[in-house]
Amino acid sequence: MGINSISPITSFRAAGNSAKINKSEEINPKYYGSADSAEFSKPKEKHGFFNRLKEGFINFRKFFINLGYITAGTVKGAAYGGVAGAATLGALAVKNSVKKAPQVLTTGNKVVAAAVGLGVLGIELVKAKLKANDRGADLDHKWHTGHDRN
Repeated sequence: MGINSISPITSFRAAGNSAKINKSEEINPKYYGSADSAEFSKPKEKHGFFNRLKEGFINFRKFFINLGYITAGTVKGAAYGGVAGAATLGALAVKNSVKKAPQVLTTGNKVVAAAVGLGVLGIELVKAKLKANDRGADLDHKWHTGHDRN
């Protein structure tokens, strides 16, 4: 026999254990535990009519929570972004007029002001989404446990 071949003497099955191994044991041995065992399984949720109705109601409320926070974040971000963009454009215009540039409002200045405005809008949208997620988690906790999170 060559070096890479397995001899029956060194095989773990050759030590007197000649019983057949089931396919499920080959893939998922007993000593590793299986996903179906009690320690790995979660309690099954009830899927009755009232639980589905409750989950639908929770999802409906979470949709409108998200809609409200995202709408408010968009309006707030557009307002703050417009002010920040205008302030950036004004500051760059003053800088160009002090330098006695031939053109006070250049295309580059407008692009920078728009980027600042969009950046502020993006930050406000992220903050609004995080607030909506937190409020949705509060709602889930309240409905699933029966009390507020705080």
